[in-house]
Amino acid sequence: SVHSTKINKDKLAKWQNYWKLANKSFQEKKFSQAIIWLKKCLEIDKQYALSWFLLGKCYYELGKFEKAKKAFIEAKEHDAWQVRALEEFNQIIKSLAQPQIWVVDLTQVFSDLSPHKIPGKNLFYDHCHPKIEAQALIAKLILEKLNQKHWLALDRGWKEKYELLSKSYISLRPKDFFFQ
Repeated sequence: SVHSTKINKDKLAKWQNYWKLANKSFQEKKFSQAIIWLKKCLEIDKQYALSWFLLGKCYYELGKFEKAKKAFIEAKEHDAWQVRALEEFNQIIKSLAQPQIWVVDLTQVFSDLSPHKIPGKNLFYDHCHPKIEAQALIAKLILEKLNQKHWLALDRGWKEKYELLSKSYISLRPKDFFFQ
């Protein structure tokens, strides 16, 4: 995370104090109190992605999943290290869909497969790398789209064969093949 360039020393000092209080509250599992401090952090600097991320974690712990998802999206949008597709980028891709241009909406697929519609450790190793199971799903969805559009001629039982092959491959890899 990177602070906004518009923050002066006094505001930064105030932000740092709120940040310490927010983290302390979070560590003590006082999530409602942490939210109050994080909101004060965000009043000073809406750009600091980690504030949004911790806010999302607090809402998640309180069972406020819609608010958690919105905060996680804000964290992604404000992250200084842009390795994930921003919402605007995803919308542009979706808007390009036409009969000749096919789009597989992985954002929606991953959301539908995730607890509380928030993709996380169920599909990703870290903040941006899909697990091998998620990669197999992506490949299957692309094959499905190509078959649907008659670019491939796959037999009727291809999905079942694919599932068996991918599960077999995944189960045979060494335990330390990928970090878990």
